[in-house]
Amino acid sequence: MLVDAVIERLADAVPDLSGRINGALQLARLRQQNALPQATPAAFVILGDIEGGEVASASGAFVQAYRDVIAVVLVVRTNDSPAASRSGDALHPLIWAVIEALVGRRLEGAVGQMALRRAFLVSLADGAAVYQIEFSQLNQMRLAR
Repeated sequence: MLVDAVIERLADAVPDLSGRINGALQLARLRQQNALPQATPAAFVILGDIEGGEVASASGAFVQAYRDVIAVVLVVRTNDSPAASRSGDALHPLIWAVIEALVGRRLEGAVGQMALRRAFLVSLADGAAVYQIEFSQLNQMRLAR
């Protein structure tokens, strides 16, 4: 699965997230408990939109391009980041480490490479910054008909 490939890539390329990268269900559990991860920085990888593209005609097959959108949600608690007090912002280098780990990669045998779609601040509450980075990757569906 694409989510697993992104988790594996982040684990290899972003040491600050080592052992603290999970999927959507773990984030849902924490939200249900109105809680934050015990240790941060932490990341949650979520399959977002699947955007359909053009349909191509092919003899005996259905062929359609589509884009997978993957979100990486970062959580950094202020008290877990000694660098934040020294540099003023430990989140910024982490954001760029995640972006650099994924852009230009072709994951899960996709047609296209991972590309940055957008990134934005979700929340600054309860002593934590929550930031979401979205990537998209072009792929193609081929079904025999």
